[in-house]
Order: sequence, then C-alpha cells, then structure tokens
Amino acid sequence: MRFKLCLVTAFLVASAVAKTFQFTVPLSDLQEWAGVVLTTRAAQVTGHSGVHLAVKDCEMHFGGTVTDYAGTPDGWVFEPMNVCVEPFFGKSKQTNKDWTAYGDDVLNNQKGLSLTGVPRIWPEHLTGPVEDSNPNHALELHPLIRLERDADEARDFASFVHATEALAGISETT
Repeated sequence: MRFKLCLVTAFLVASAVAKTFQFTVPLSDLQEWAGVVLTTRAAQVTGHSGVHLAVKDCEMHFGGTVTDYAGTPDGWVFEPMNVCVEPFFGKSKQTNKDWTAYGDDVLNNQKGLSLTGVPRIWPEHLTGPVEDSNPNHALELHPLIRLERDADEARDFASFVHATEALAGISETT
C-alpha cells in the first residue's frame, strides 16, 4: 500500500500558472518514521558535491538511492552537516580537500553501504536538472548522522550537528 502525497507549487512566471507535482512515499516508511528520529537504510551513492560555504549550508551532499525504497522520484540526498568547519576524522584542521577525497572514496568503495540520519520529506527537487549529487528527489537523510561501509568502517557525524555562526539566520541571543 502506498500513501500518495500531492504538492502544488506556484511558480512566478509571466502566466503565473501553477504546476502540480506528485510523488509517492510508501506508507510503511511513513509509519516507521513517525515513531523514530533516525532511520538506517542500505544505499547506493551516485555522486557528491563539493563542500558548500557556510553562507550556503556548510554541507557536502551525497546523491543516491536507497535499496528498499520504491517511491517516485527514486533519488535521495544524504547531507552531513558542518563539514565546512569540522576537520575530517583524525585531522586537526578542516580542509575541503579531505572531505572531497572522502566523498570520492565513498563513491568508489560502496560495499555494504548503510546510512543513518533523520528522514526528511523535502520536495524542492522533484524535477529539473539532475546531478549525481542532487538527483530528482523528495526524500533526504538530513542531517546524515552515520555512514558505515561493510560493517568495518563507520563515520559518526552526530557531533557535527550544531549551529554554525556563519549560517544565514544564526545570531547571538541575549
């Protein structure tokens, strides 16, 4: 059984005509996610972005698919937070080169890949230009909390979940 969601989005164009997009999310997924904050899924990565500046979102996006997901569109995006300020594991200083090398390694060595994060329905990219790091998708693991491969290498991003000062909208409270 599938639960069908319909999103109506108005685009500001000369004719001001609204478009309707439809996507499906399996009801079993929605029921599971209603009771948990994190979910773990076997996945395949199709690409990754570079490290985004803090004023953008300070993330690196992995695009791909989830093995047991049968929704439309079938793409997913997996987003570890704050990689623009966090040093790579075992390093003392942040460099974008370390993170993009890690993205390349994940892309090229995916055996037993499993991802854990907060499932998010975010239908901003249902159609449009497709990039390996940003396939057409309605679902994300955002933030991505853990990336594990073949049960012998795990990277835990939980400590990366914080408000980076350079992000738009972040300000000191008094």
